[in-house]
Amino acid sequence: MLKVKFYKKYTEGNDSYITIDSIPDYESKCYIDTRSATLTDKRALNALTSYTLTEIAKELSDFSFQINLEWWKSPIDVTFYLDDRFGDDTIVDFDLQIKPHIWLEDWSMKDFDEALKEAIKTTDIVFDGLDEANVQFGYNIYFYISDLHISAEKLISKYSEQIEKAVFEAVKICRLKNDKAIISLFDFPASVRVSCHQYLMYFAQFLKDLGIDADTEIQQKGSSTLFKVIPLNQAEALDQIKEALDAYVNAPALNDLQQHIYNDDIAYVQLQANIMHLKSQIMLTNSALQMKDATIQALQLSNYQLQNLLDSNKRESDNEEDIISGVVSLKKYDGKWFSVDLPAILNKLKRKFEK
Repeated sequence: MLKVKFYKKYTEGNDSYITIDSIPDYESKCYIDTRSATLTDKRALNALTSYTLTEIAKELSDFSFQINLEWWKSPIDVTFYLDDRFGDDTIVDFDLQIKPHIWLEDWSMKDFDEALKEAIKTTDIVFDGLDEANVQFGYNIYFYISDLHISAEKLISKYSEQIEKAVFEAVKICRLKNDKAIISLFDFPASVRVSCHQYLMYFAQFLKDLGIDADTEIQQKGSSTLFKVIPLNQAEALDQIKEALDAYVNAPALNDLQQHIYNDDIAYVQLQANIMHLKSQIMLTNSALQMKDATIQALQLSNYQLQNLLDSNKRESDNEEDIISGVVSLKKYDGKWFSVDLPAILNKLKRKFEK
């Protein structure tokens, strides 16, 4: 049974602290008359949140605390309102703090506010929007709690995960609206991740050899790899770059690429070298894997691809369509979605040795 007690501090004024099951939180801020507390001690907080909201409501009208989560740069204030101040509703409030003077994102706080509203449309998250007059209060997100027989700890975990997903979705929306870029996520096995990253980094040179100047960025997000392509010429069509990337990540599966190498051009040789390096690294890692048609698809980076953040129009026709004029085309055949006109690619890849 939960035991909550308030004690007066030995200081002037009405300061008091709280104990939870005899665990003191000397730095807590409490109001005895309203049975309200802000906890700071992790042991006391863990003891309290192990109880259901029904049990906690018998002792406290509300309680709050602060948490730090890796996906948000500033602290998050969490408050459970357990009394009748909102009528019959029990609410948990998450305040995602922000520091306007050191906002370092590529988009504005208002842009993120709008993106977050869009991201939560299909969730049970309630978000009223950023208070532009008091932006230091951050993004106030809250939930109506229908089941009070769940521990506060489980609810914190559940709602934190929902907010994290919404924040990531809002970031994705902001990137697409503010960046003229292609962003893809891959899930490479750890054993071949470094080799796959090296192969992806060569994509900028691949594009340059096709006449497109772009920068690339690779970031590791947990087990996923975020790959970003930013055209230096903002007039470049993103669809063209995306389709080039689709062909590029499938290139290691093409057995006949090496039949079309012209030794007098470094572009041909370097592309082949990068593909062969990737294949050899995967083959070394997976020694049982045989380089045959039946297993060659295991080498396709696209097998590890989770999603492209730029949607492309689905091609309903089986007819071949040009991607890069006269070079790469998409065609559905034998269960595969791409074909490559190798002679045309090799005619495009022109990068002679510097004298």
